[in-house]
Amino acid sequence: DLAAVLNELNFEWWPYAGTLISLLRHGFRAGTLSAGRTDIVDYDIDLMVGVEHENVWPSAALEIEARLVQLGWDGCMARALVSETHHFARFTRAELLVCVRSKPFFVHLDLTSYVKGGFGRYVWTQRICFAPHRCFIPRNIGGLVYAGGKLRKSAIKPLGRCRMGSASVPCPHNPLETLKAMKGYNFTKHCLALPDVENRLAWRDVKVEETWLHVGINAEDVAILRGRSSELDAAGYMSMTPYFE
Repeated sequence: DLAAVLNELNFEWWPYAGTLISLLRHGFRAGTLSAGRTDIVDYDIDLMVGVEHENVWPSAALEIEARLVQLGWDGCMARALVSETHHFARFTRAELLVCVRSKPFFVHLDLTSYVKGGFGRYVWTQRICFAPHRCFIPRNIGGLVYAGGKLRKSAIKPLGRCRMGSASVPCPHNPLETLKAMKGYNFTKHCLALPDVENRLAWRDVKVEETWLHVGINAEDVAILRGRSSELDAAGYMSMTPYFE
């Protein structure tokens, strides 16, 4: 239902963060490893949504929420990815739309908007304007803070395709560059293809289905993940194959 809403509204969109890693690794939001263990990269759904101009996003966010509510979602809340105490806080926009659905099961959705319509090679999530032609992109706030506040358009397009269960969804042209532009807590700089056990243990509480994290992955797990990437490749989807090399 989410993909249908974004497609009907003609948005440019794609998964990021843990959702992108899951789809490249498994073709699902989670995947099995050896001995029936489950690799859950993240529990929420993370999507980027491109708009032509900052002014478009407030009404677009309301329309997305209205359509999701019609489909049974509880509602959404918009906020900025900026600390309230930051000296630029009052000049920023609410680029993040957080939506939840409680029934028949809980779903947490993060939609981060970016501006794709500007001239030049980059998109951004936050831009500070003191006058119509006096604008700059702050380097240390917003959803792309780890890339200096902006991301190359060539990292996004041309869009590829990822498997998401039984569906095909758009994915960024250069996944690693988009991931590095955001918080990289779901992967190490050395290997994106394998579960980052150490960092995952550090940043979230381990649930029953993830107690295997204390043991780590083994050679059989690596073989399973390589095979899964090969299956995604054969089906015409993006995968982790480039990151096993």
